[in-house]
Amino acid sequence: MIERVATSVSRSLLSGLPESPHDGIVHSVFARAVNLEWGCDGWVSLLEEPLPLNPWAVRLKNLPQLGRGNPCVISRRDILFPHRAMRIDLEMCVPVDLGMRPETSVDPDFVRARCRPLMDLESRGQDTDPFRLRAREILDDVQLAKSGTRAAQHLFSLVGLGSGLTPAGDDFLAGFLAASVFFGAAAVERDFLVGALSKNAGPRTTDVSRRMLLAACRCEFAEPVGRLLRSIVRPGNGVEESARELLALGGSSGADTLAGILFCVREFLKG
Repeated sequence: MIERVATSVSRSLLSGLPESPHDGIVHSVFARAVNLEWGCDGWVSLLEEPLPLNPWAVRLKNLPQLGRGNPCVISRRDILFPHRAMRIDLEMCVPVDLGMRPETSVDPDFVRARCRPLMDLESRGQDTDPFRLRAREILDDVQLAKSGTRAAQHLFSLVGLGSGLTPAGDDFLAGFLAASVFFGAAAVERDFLVGALSKNAGPRTTDVSRRMLLAACRCEFAEPVGRLLRSIVRPGNGVEESARELLALGGSSGADTLAGILFCVREFLKG
């Protein structure tokens, strides 16, 4: 049996894995990520370093060579691939808490100043991109909305907008939800989105993106998102460095997430 030890794992994923072994299957394979399914709605992503950890992932130094449809056996202790005689040990790795909690107090002037240099890093995309044009229309409606609930209804229209494993609209919403953890002025919008996404996100987007949005509703985010938000609300250096780390995430996912964060800052910390 070939043994590999995972280097880190999301704490919430680890606690949600079955105690006793459960049959699973390889759902999809990418250059540096493999997605596994188990049970009715179980999901594990195996990520190869240096990809950052996310709430549904296990990180390894090297991914095993796997194909779509390959069988696996998943438990809280390990992940087995019988056809490859391979075992990934989960007991020796470091569980990482990816949850974010509100700061006791956030100074709006401080946050706006911290975000000012990030505005130049924000990607606005091509004016001819139909997905971004539609997103711009939706965000204009958000800004014109006369109530927090109506604004949140417009924001929910972003779910599934765009293409890819995590559509651009979903990445934007994840960023918005991340920032809203810290800004009480966005509480009405956040509460509405959490309820709507928990009930209705599934049919509108991809499997991976649905899990990202549900994790965001639980205040859990990929490592670069949490690092950037903490650098924005706390004194010290590293804001632009953290933003560049986020921008490196996926094809455009990092840029779209940053756009959601900055939109929340602009709309709910006005002045």
